[in-house]
Amino acid sequence: MGKIGHYGTGLLIIGLGVFLLLTNFNMISMDVFSIIQYVYPYVFIIIGIFMMVQVLRGRSNKWRWAIFWLIFGGLLVGDRLGYISFQFYDVWNLWPVLFIYIGVSFFLTKKNSDKEYSSISLGDSQSFTIGEHRYEQTNWVVEPMRVNNGIGEYYFDFTKAFIPDTETHIQILGIIGEVTMIIPDHIPFQVQGNVTLGEIRVIEEKASGFNKQIVYQSPDYSVATRKLNIQVGVFLGEFTVDKV
Repeated sequence: MGKIGHYGTGLLIIGLGVFLLLTNFNMISMDVFSIIQYVYPYVFIIIGIFMMVQVLRGRSNKWRWAIFWLIFGGLLVGDRLGYISFQFYDVWNLWPVLFIYIGVSFFLTKKNSDKEYSSISLGDSQSFTIGEHRYEQTNWVVEPMRVNNGIGEYYFDFTKAFIPDTETHIQILGIIGEVTMIIPDHIPFQVQGNVTLGEIRVIEEKASGFNKQIVYQSPDYSVATRKLNIQVGVFLGEFTVDKV
């Protein structure tokens, strides 16, 4: 079972556990129909998460269905929790999702028509990005970088990079997807990594689940002149740092 599948199964079990707990306190009645009514919206959300992860990893192009299942399942869950009124037959009210599809298509079309290693320029501050961004060219130049909110995969191979003799700040926050960094053993660095839901691993230290954080600093970081200062926040997905 994949990591996302592991979390999805966990969420489904949590939902079932909450339902059974409310049943034990006589807050809701337990019968087969009630179980189905409360559980199937969570199944839709899990399906949407699975499909979206496949899209972000480039293994599928069914992002329209992923968005549909996430929205449809979320509205049904909101109904079950008493926040809104939304039933299965209200699916026809989701026609505005077509505008979301059209808007997202503009981003995807731009990405596909201009295939490069990355659409983000180091040294810039980006407010939103979509797609795959890879920094693995020989002698690519490391510059300060800041990304706020993005969807996709971010891959940094610092073993192939030219790293200047200064402290370089790299900040990537609000990401849905994967962030992977390969750092050479002789380069001091410090990392502050946060994951809202997913997995984080910095060298040998690893954590997974909800609201996890790992902070790491090389022993000689404070006295080094050439070093990397990295801050990464992943909303849903994985953050990995390896040293070679």
